[in-house]
Amino acid sequence: MLLIGMFDSPFVRRVAVTLKLLEIPFEHGNWSVGKDFERIREFNPLGRVPTLVLPNGEKLFESAAILDYLDEFVGAERALLPARGPDRRTALNLMAMATGADIDLCVFRGATLVGSSGSGTSAEQVNLSNPASGLHKVVVHGWGVAGTSPFKLHAWVLGTDAAGNMAVTAPATVATGEPATIGLAFSGLAAGTKYLGSVAYSVGGSTVGTTIVRVDP
Repeated sequence: MLLIGMFDSPFVRRVAVTLKLLEIPFEHGNWSVGKDFERIREFNPLGRVPTLVLPNGEKLFESAAILDYLDEFVGAERALLPARGPDRRTALNLMAMATGADIDLCVFRGATLVGSSGSGTSAEQVNLSNPASGLHKVVVHGWGVAGTSPFKLHAWVLGTDAAGNMAVTAPATVATGEPATIGLAFSGLAAGTKYLGSVAYSVGGSTVGTTIVRVDP
């Protein structure tokens, strides 16, 4: 089986987790609905993820339909959901509530909004480049969440000193409009710890751009 979609999508993740729980081997097509849209459309005319391609070439769209198939595939004894009755309806209602919930993230300095993130997932991220000094307030806006759901906030402050755990390889010079390859290698990272870093690009000693790098080992 081939699971298409990046793991930043909670719907792709729920299919991947189910495949792991049911011990069903699969390949992962780590394709973005942005840059790989046309490639995904070869398997899903909507260009959406997750898409699951079965060994016989059949294609399944939408996570709920995929999970329903996986339960059928492993049989009633190993299925994660009851086949029928009130227990199945209760489980489906809980799933609908969980997948319908969402959070957005806003950052204020005083009364001024200085950053926000409002994607369709709960994995929100706000990056502030050279923020002004002062107190910043982070506001989590929950959509369809149950009560006062707890939210875990991760925050980093990136300085100019290298921590020594990321090595960058890059060409000495590049031409405008031409592609170039940059390699990143990491060392000494602890499992279960989130890391944030940046790669800076300079011309004549002046920084002209940066790329934020997040690693979850």
